[in-house]
Amino acid sequence: MSVEPVPGIEVSRVRDDAERALDLAVGVALPVGFRVVADEDRLVITRRARPRTLRYLAPFTLLLDAALLAYSLLLASGPVDIGLALSIAMYAVPIAFINYLTLASWLNHTRVTVDEDGVRVQHRPLRLPSAMKPVDRSHIEELVVEDDSFFTAGGVRVQQWRVAARVRGWHAPVALVAGLPERAQADAVVRQMGQYLSLR
Repeated sequence: MSVEPVPGIEVSRVRDDAERALDLAVGVALPVGFRVVADEDRLVITRRARPRTLRYLAPFTLLLDAALLAYSLLLASGPVDIGLALSIAMYAVPIAFINYLTLASWLNHTRVTVDEDGVRVQHRPLRLPSAMKPVDRSHIEELVVEDDSFFTAGGVRVQQWRVAARVRGWHAPVALVAGLPERAQADAVVRQMGQYLSLR
């Protein structure tokens, strides 16, 4: 059976089995920035979305960089002082880390890999410390759709949905795919992931 790609979904099919695995997604256009690649062995969902905090983090980082540069130029105009050089280094280290976080927020994408072994969530290309470890298939009880809505600075409610996994031994569901503006999109992602995890 031939299946046309849905707008917003990039699909790489290897065999007819992969086509059947993607049939459930037909008719649901995922948002811009989503990419779904599937074959008979695994499903890879890539999400490219910049976090909402970036609009505040980027100006704050630029302000810190400008302040550090101005401070360094001011001190460079006078005689060399080891104490002042150490004070600049003391401020430069945390500011460099904030710059790294800002750059990662701008460049990174989230990659969710689903196969018969379980689910792995990675943030690339810049590595960030994360508590999200690979979740073994035997520990996943079910996949659920949760409300992921938020309020803008003007008090406007933005409706979003996320796909999460209930994992045995964990108190709260683990968020896997977020930022879906329609419930039907989240349902389609759940069905696709459930196929590869052999879940109902």
